[in-house]
Amino acid sequence: MSAEVAFLVPCHRAEATLPAAVRSALAQDLVRLEVVLAPDDGIDYLALLAAQGIVDPRLRQAAPGPVQSGPSAARNRALAMTAAPFIAPLDADDRLAPGYAAALLAAAARDGAAAARLHARLGDGREIVSPGPLDDLSWRDIVHADVPIFFMSRRDLLGRGWPEELRFAEDMVVNLELRARLRRYGVAEGANYLYAIGTNSLTTAADAGREAERHYRLILAQLDEGRIEIPHAERACVRALIEAKRQRNAAYERARRQGYGGSFYDFRL
Repeated sequence: MSAEVAFLVPCHRAEATLPAAVRSALAQDLVRLEVVLAPDDGIDYLALLAAQGIVDPRLRQAAPGPVQSGPSAARNRALAMTAAPFIAPLDADDRLAPGYAAALLAAAARDGAAAARLHARLGDGREIVSPGPLDDLSWRDIVHADVPIFFMSRRDLLGRGWPEELRFAEDMVVNLELRARLRRYGVAEGANYLYAIGTNSLTTAADAGREAERHYRLILAQLDEGRIEIPHAERACVRALIEAKRQRNAAYERARRQGYGGSFYDFRL
């Protein structure tokens, strides 16, 4: 039978982490699913997984080719390979808790899309859990989330897919556009996403503040030009929220220049 849900997995230098991510997806029950890999470093990850005993007809892969095209472009290549009616992103260094797919699919089938509850652990042991138990995510909940919001969506609601010109905050833009297309965008109970804050993450890099500023400027310009699909009447509100987040990023950059040594996550918390 054909898959109900496709998990899209961009892969870049993912040799060490991908097996656990894939196993967590394939172990989901009560859902017909497939996992679509999109190499962004020229590596044949199907062969790598097979060498570790992970062989499953539900595993598919976009042809290894483009290198460092970015997570959005990789996800879009995976999206083009699947006909599944529901789509969910999965990063190659993350894992899905048991019951994730079934909980999200039940909510997404009802509302069109649903968000997961993300659990992230910082290096010092602190845990971020976001978003909270919300029936309906607001513009503010999406823009000011401290970590990405992962979701499952009906395929037709994804529109253009992921914005390939963005390598930072692309998930925020996708979630804003989803929210604009839905009557309700809530957090599915029982859908727990285990998020890894890695040393290679843009948000933990030394130049995180500069990259965030560059991307926020680009996102604001796209919003003003109508290239982000948000109703005109709501754009001023969303713009103000993004501008406030941009100012928080600027405060981090000032602190870093004055000797602050923590990551952007540490600063925000």
